Amino acid sequence: MSPVTKVCKPRTKSGCPIERRSSPESKLAQVDFEFLNFSHPSEAKDSKFRKRVRSHVTRHQHQREQLALTAARLASATPRPGRLSDSALPQVHFDSSNSPCQTPAPSLSPSPSPSVISPTYVDSRAVTPTPGLTPSPSPPSFAFGQGVRTDLYPLEWGPSIPIVLSHYLSTIAAQTSLFNGPQGTYFLHKIWFPFLLSSPVSQHALLLLSASHLSSQNGPKAHSISLPELRGIAISAINTSLLDSNTRSSDPVIAAILLLATYEITYGHEATYRMHMSGLQRLILMRGGLGRLGQSKLLQRMLLWLDSNAAYKTGRDIMFPLHIFPADELHPAPEPGRLGGVAHG
Repeated sequence: MSPVTKVCKPRTKSGCPIERRSSPESKLAQVDFEFLNFSHPSEAKDSKFRKRVRSHVTRHQHQREQLALTAARLASATPRPGRLSDSALPQVHFDSSNSPCQTPAPSLSPSPSPSVISPTYVDSRAVTPTPGLTPSPSPPSFAFGQGVRTDLYPLEWGPSIPIVLSHYLSTIAAQTSLFNGPQGTYFLHKIWFPFLLSSPVSQHALLLLSASHLSSQNGPKAHSISLPELRGIAISAINTSLLDSNTRSSDPVIAAILLLATYEITYGHEATYRMHMSGLQRLILMRGGLGRLGQSKLLQRMLLWLDSNAAYKTGRDIMFPLHIFPADELHPAPEPGRLGGVAHG
């Protein structure tokens, strides 16, 4: 069974509740975001954490009221580009307490310089063109650019990393309509995939999603990567980035949480998925809406795609209504059987 992650309230670095008197910028800088990482769902039954869950439910109800107020504000005034005022942000929080079950730090490569894997090439001509698009010359076969950091992981994982990353390209991404056809293939190989590998925080989450999918298809011996340990590495990297005001709402962090949410809705728990998406709600509003995300709008499209398909799978409402989260396009129609590369009815 997949580990459970719980999300609760923010505190200052000293452990005290956040003062409302603080200015927006100083208040954001004080927020200490952190995921609670459980190795087994039974650990969540501890009375201390059950109390936090009840408190989170109350805060979530309050958050929904704030989202409604935010919608009213945005409907009555044309928002200016850029960051929204802090008073308009819904209070979506991550708990600042330490996890009772910490994943051991991995043994890293002793090499002083970053390790890289040999380039892996993908034949983009194998992708079926989308009807209506004028065929264009296939983009150059994609190589792993400057190389993928393998020194971030235990040495024994090294041989499996190129296999897992190639699996993402050939299987998971191939089942996403955004990357169909010549244009989609170009976006995948030239923008989206290199972007995910450009930062450790997004690379960890990408590996977690792809390695989990590969294991679900071919069994636990499909690769040498420890999924619980990799999940701990991914969560730790996200927490570290969330503590830094310069990276908190950056594209790599948003992409990492997006991939982690995809992992949870596919292999984990719906409640944990919704907690991750609630965290994304706050980060997106800090950026000024979905339309402010970069990577040639691919990050916006991937988030809308996940929101649409997860809502279809769970039978619940979307979490990014466009009257609250301004975007450049609408949610796409759900695509049963393509969420995380795993079929859903």
